[in-house]
Amino acid sequence: MQFWPFSLAAWVVEAVVMMVVPPLGGLVILALMPPLLGVLVRRLHDTNRRAWWLLPPPLLMPPLALLFACTQFTLGDEAGRKIFTGIGVILAILLVYAICMIVVLARRGTAGPNRFGPDPLAAEHPASGA
Repeated sequence: MQFWPFSLAAWVVEAVVMMVVPPLGGLVILALMPPLLGVLVRRLHDTNRRAWWLLPPPLLMPPLALLFACTQFTLGDEAGRKIFTGIGVILAILLVYAICMIVVLARRGTAGPNRFGPDPLAAEHPASGA
């Protein structure tokens, strides 16, 4: 199955489960994570990019969670403003990252073979020959 149809189907399933039975939403996310990561890595490889491109969110989430936790103790003072600035910076980085990933994933893959293997579309659209 191609990246976009699978990703859209997974997103729809997650949204429906979250609306109908919210407590199961986390379990659905956990169940869909491995196949989603698999198709995402495959799509990155189709564009001749390494899976390292997936690292920014997991690396930025722990500091973001820590900053959110610290806001409980520092609301209204100077430290609280600095913490909210840090949260804003991390969220801005994640937004730019998400936009870049959408652009990268929406682009056509590498034509022909690349360092990760043959062009997956070459089998679907063989070159017309005599």
